[in-house]
Parts: sequence; C-alpha cells; structure tokens
Amino acid sequence: MSIDLVKPEPMRVGNRYIYSLTSYEPVSVNLMMPRITDAEVDMAINSLVQPAGLDAQSIDDAWVSENVQNVSSIQELKSQIRKELGQLNAQMLERQKEVLALNELTKRLVQSVPADEVHALLDQVRYSFDRDLKQRGTSIDQLVAQGATSREELDAMFAEQAREAAEQQAALSAFAHERKIEIDDAEIGSALHLNPEQTEKLIAEAQQAGTMDILRTNATLEKAVSIIAEEANVTYVQESERQAEARVRQLEEMMAAQAMQAQAMREAHHGHNHGGCECSDGTGCGCGHHHEHDKDDEDE
Repeated sequence: MSIDLVKPEPMRVGNRYIYSLTSYEPVSVNLMMPRITDAEVDMAINSLVQPAGLDAQSIDDAWVSENVQNVSSIQELKSQIRKELGQLNAQMLERQKEVLALNELTKRLVQSVPADEVHALLDQVRYSFDRDLKQRGTSIDQLVAQGATSREELDAMFAEQAREAAEQQAALSAFAHERKIEIDDAEIGSALHLNPEQTEKLIAEAQQAGTMDILRTNATLEKAVSIIAEEANVTYVQESERQAEARVRQLEEMMAAQAMQAQAMREAHHGHNHGGCECSDGTGCGCGHHHEHDKDDEDE
C-alpha cells in the first residue's frame, strides 16, 4: 500500500515563490540508442522518390546518379541516409536527455506548486497545442467534430500539462538559485537556442513590452536545463532488433494515418470549393464565395 505524502506549500517572498529540492546532486537517466534498420532507410528513400511516382524498389543506380546530387549509386545513397539518420538520432538523444534529466530533477521538488502558478501556464499550454495543430492543417474544433476527443478531455489534458510545466519550472528555479546560475543579455540567444536575428528581435520586443526580466528568467531556466543534462549520469542501452522493428512499424502506421488525414482534408476542401452553390441570381455556378457575375450585376 502506497502512501501519498502531502507536500508543504512554498514560502512566498514578494511576487515569487521559494522552492527547494531534496538533492542538488547530478541525476541519473537511461537512454535508448536507436538501431537504424533497412526498413527505416527504405522509408527515407520512399519519401525522397515518391514525388516521381517511385519507391525504394523501383530505382536503380542510373536514376540515383541523374536525380540525386553528389550521389552515384543506390548503395551510396543508402550509406548517406544512414549517416543522416545517425546524426538525427544523436540530436534526438540530446533532447531526450534534457527531458529525462528534468523529469528526474522535478521528482526532488520539496514543495507543492500553488494553483495560481499552474493557472498562469494554462493559456500557454492551450496556445502551443493549438499552434501545433494548425501547423498540421487541423484544429481543436475539427478534432472534436471528428470524435477524436472531447473538450472535457482536452481541458483535463491542458490542466495536467500546465501542472507538470509549473512543477518543472519550480524545480529549475530551486536548482538555479542553489547553483547561483545567472545569465547576461549576451547569453540569451544561446540559452534559448536562437540565431542572432531571432535573438535581436526577441530582445527588442521584450524591451518594448517591458518584459526583459521575464525573458532573462526564462533564459536562466533554460541554461539550468543544459547544466542538469550535461552533468547527468547517463546509461546508454542499445535498442534491440525487435524494439527497432516495433518502432519503425509504429512510425509507418503513424505516417499512413497522417497521409489519410491529409487526403481527407484535401477532399473536404475540394468538395467545399467545387460542390456547387446557389448564387443570388440563381445561377448555381459552384465557383466559390466570390462571383464575377455578381460583380457584373453590381457594375451595371
């Protein structure tokens, strides 16, 4: 039988809460190293040649030499793709290390996070979710209409994500305070992984809005994440062949589902634009919402 301990509330000083951790020693995480499979390489080739109506099995050295820059054979193409996948996997492992290290650190948080801290992040969580959906060509309204989820389920998910984010920020704040992590304006771009142009724009906007303190705090917390991940004790485990096959199969299913969804949206859009409509003069031209003959009538 497990006992859920009630954490104490943090002390408030001015407009901020003071948090602490049970330990500030390096965290320990396990990372699974992906195994690059032949099926994964073929998937990448399929994505490359699909616009030409081909697949990995229907191309030859001649086609590769003619259509792929600086590559003269299928074997060379596969080697290049394996190299690129390896680089992508290395980048992914670094991101995973940061996520897992932060999760482990958050478990050490001594205090609970007050409701107002969680509530302050709700709008940010909703905005991020909505933005990601729009980038994929859909929306919350469409998800609900399709029966994929309900607004109640989404609200519960947003609340949980906001709570997790608030706890992570609290843990990072405690770590940064204990380690006396500071940041100057010249480090903001690198801490937030921005290029010089993005950094300049962000700082200018923050100065205009009077939110430089918030920007510096966010950059400080991101710097803390990098330190936590860098100091973490990492155990690397090689993905097994069976695990790799399952991962690739799941990826194939996800890509197929996304392709079906994209096709359905294109068909719906096509039907909306060309499905016919009754114009004000009864012509029923089916040309959309703006009608040239309406304009002609107005001109007359």
